[in-house]
Amino acid sequence: MSMLATIADHIMSRRHRLGRHVLFIGSGVRIPPADREVYLLLEDLARQHTGMLSQNLPVERRGPAVLAEFARQVPDQAQRCRLLRKSLSEAHPAEGHSQLARLVQDGYFPTIFTMEPHDLLEQALSDRHLEPETDYHLLVAGVDDAETISVALEDSSRVVVVKCGGDLASKRLPLTPEEIRQELESIGEVIGEAFGVMCICTAYCSRDEPFIDFVPDEGGQVCLLY
Repeated sequence: MSMLATIADHIMSRRHRLGRHVLFIGSGVRIPPADREVYLLLEDLARQHTGMLSQNLPVERRGPAVLAEFARQVPDQAQRCRLLRKSLSEAHPAEGHSQLARLVQDGYFPTIFTMEPHDLLEQALSDRHLEPETDYHLLVAGVDDAETISVALEDSSRVVVVKCGGDLASKRLPLTPEEIRQELESIGEVIGEAFGVMCICTAYCSRDEPFIDFVPDEGGQVCLLY
């Protein structure tokens, strides 16, 4: 069972908390058909473009190093998005995306923060006849300001999806921790307030650390699913 798919069992066993969950989706979701995590697909793209192998570095530093070089060589985020979209031309929603779309349709998650820059969750929601702005709010850190996101979270009856790790449609693709943190700084307070309830974090990896820095240590209960 995929990491996202495990959410279904977790939520189904806690029906009494319907609507009281906030979900965070990290960059560790495996994407079909390559069955590679999002963060590894980004590193693969960076290596293909830069030709950098970083074999002389410790394993844990190779990915960040090649992403930093890719960011240096391709500062235009729109161009990064075009390259990533091309590399994901055969990608399709994972089982977990489809499971999650069903949970969203059934009202289990009013708020989702995701680090996934592609639109596979949106595709899965569309398969359930849920469309952005008609059935849910789709907002992007670095594009939509804090007030817009806050109003959607506090005042709207619709589901809110906030993309925090880039969005291909908006031509945003931060690569380095510094770039991701810069995208999130303006909505840091919004993140802190949103995570004051029961939170489920799944598919977390090191790319997501800038986001987790904005999640308060006190307040809500956090459940980690890997």
